[in-house]
Amino acid sequence: MNKPKLSKLSSIMLVAMIGLSGCGGADNPDPTDIPAKIDITSADIAGSAVKGTLGFATVTVKQMNGSDIKVTSNSQTDAAGMVNLSIESQQGFGINGMFKMTVNTDANSTMMCDAPSCAEHLIGEQLSGAEIADLQLATLTYVDVPYASTSDGVADANFQVNALTTTATHLVEQGIANGLNVAVRELYELALSDNSRLVLKALGIDSKTNVFNTQLISAESYDNFVVGQDCDSEGNCTDQLADINIIKLSLANAVFASLSKDETVAGVINELISAINLANDGDVVALQPLRERMLKTIASFPYLDKLALSAEDVIDVALPFLEGAASSGPVKEITNA
Repeated sequence: MNKPKLSKLSSIMLVAMIGLSGCGGADNPDPTDIPAKIDITSADIAGSAVKGTLGFATVTVKQMNGSDIKVTSNSQTDAAGMVNLSIESQQGFGINGMFKMTVNTDANSTMMCDAPSCAEHLIGEQLSGAEIADLQLATLTYVDVPYASTSDGVADANFQVNALTTTATHLVEQGIANGLNVAVRELYELALSDNSRLVLKALGIDSKTNVFNTQLISAESYDNFVVGQDCDSEGNCTDQLADINIIKLSLANAVFASLSKDETVAGVINELISAINLANDGDVVALQPLRERMLKTIASFPYLDKLALSAEDVIDVALPFLEGAASSGPVKEITNA
């Protein structure tokens, strides 16, 4: 009997058909049945809290544009007031904007007294519990990373919260609520610089230093301001100190902890904010009591002479707060006949 023979082409087609039938037929795949991968963007932020050193306090993070953000790491400062955060955007969103960083104390937090005295504590002693409960220190910092970045432990942005940044942050937020234009980063940075200058002038400090990008020093010890030594060939050494502007602002920051028995750091900050608002409205004497208090407290630091400073070098109680309008003399009207 003759056996049918398959051509080479027929054999290939038969194998293909068998393969298709084994895979459920030759139906066309659904192009919409593909799992979507939506990227998440992460960033790392390093920071510190100095009023003096603020330990075991919780850091909260807020995007000023209103977008949700999540902290994916430990968010508590260590005993030295330092913290390293990892943050994560919503799926499909990047990280490119101004952030408000707030450090919040609770019953387990500690604060170093960096003023000559802090209520019932002396300089260098530690405050805790109810004495500093509910204290909030804040700052603003810009975070910008490429879309879909992952956390690698290397800081993409840095911040420090202290009494000066807290006051300036409040003024920036107050300005935004009143219509201040911060639509782009450059305008935001200008708002930070302007309000930093405003806070320092209010305290009687004539400096263009931007408190938002300046790392202040906890002022409970002279040694904290020593950054090195300069020694001659005979071994005689002199201390090298931190930048003079950083020293001045660190002393001013410390004064906010110089408290009477019933005062709080938050209360002193609120007093300054209220006085600034009054001064902006033309009350030229509103800032005087705070400036005089700053001057008196700074003069009481036990190591001030070792810094080669006087209180008057730091605080100018007569520093004009509002710039006087320049006058070009009387205006003469000229008309043509």
